[in-house]
Amino acid sequence: LRLIDHRRSYSHEMGRYLREDLAAGLREGRFILGDDEITLDLQLGLIVMSLRRIVRGDAPPHHAERVVERALTTLGIAKEEARALAADVVSAET
Repeated sequence: LRLIDHRRSYSHEMGRYLREDLAAGLREGRFILGDDEITLDLQLGLIVMSLRRIVRGDAPPHHAERVVERALTTLGIAKEEARALAADVVSAET
């Protein structure tokens, strides 16, 4: 996580892939927000701060699932679908 704060670090790579995903989601009509700088900052900030909370041990139960759900709803995915997608992602990881 400390590497994210350095220039041309993992955050640059994360941002590149996220930008591509956001643009594709907007193009396909799945997202209401695209790959603009504010949306990119919003999503990356959510991811980075949530990872820090999880690594520190400060995250409540089901935090990762709730983060994924929130990230999707801010992009325009309906809450019920976002919840189901988040549950699928988290269960695939465990």
